[in-house]
Formats: sequence, structure tokens, C-alpha cells
Amino acid sequence: MRTGLGAHGYLTKNSLLTELVHGLTTVAGGRPFLGSAIGLALLRRYYTTSSVVGDAARATLGPSKGETEVLSLVADGLTNAEIASKLFTSKRTIETHRQNIMDKTHTRNTAALIKLAVRQGLLPE
Repeated sequence: MRTGLGAHGYLTKNSLLTELVHGLTTVAGGRPFLGSAIGLALLRRYYTTSSVVGDAARATLGPSKGETEVLSLVADGLTNAEIASKLFTSKRTIETHRQNIMDKTHTRNTAALIKLAVRQGLLPE
């Protein structure tokens, strides 16, 4: 996704069609877009090099232990079904945890959630 003025969005070749369409729509609307795989990779890199923040941000938003665990697995790139399998629970439970986290953080999608998690240190190291 490029314009004559440089790149305004980035997706990996493994992106799903729905993310591609969302990315194109976002960039066409004049807003930048970063694919979720890129955001997740940046998040992993950030947490392997930074030990700052964390407790204060976690205390402020107060995600439960289950929500924190789900957020960590989302950041690892797992789908809701994969997380459910890994935690021996239902996909619906994972969806509920994920929605609760997004409600608490006032984020609208996974990319925004990951961006906030990086900024505020919401993930365990």
C-alpha cells in the first residue's frame, strides 16, 4: 500500500484477506495502518529489550490474571481457538477475556490493543 508520498500502511504477505481490505480502507481514508503481525513482532521485540513499566499500568487498568494471560498469548500471535486449546477452555471464554481487555483499555481492535499494551507495559515479561 503506497502512495506517491511514501508508505502509509504495511502488511505481511501472510495477512488475511479481511486484514488486507481493512488496511486498504484505512489508508484510503487517510490514516496509517500497520498489520497485526508487524505490531506483534514489535511488541515481542520491545518486551525482550525493555524491563521498564509494568506494575503501575497493570494496577491502573486492573486486568485479571486470565485477561493478562490471554493478552500475552494474543501478543504471541495465537488465535482465539489456539489460546482456548492451550488454556483448556472454550473459545467463547477467550473471546470474553479479549473483549473485556478491549473494553477496559478502550481499544477497538487487536492492533490498537497491542499498541497500548506496549506503551503501558500491560504484559508480563
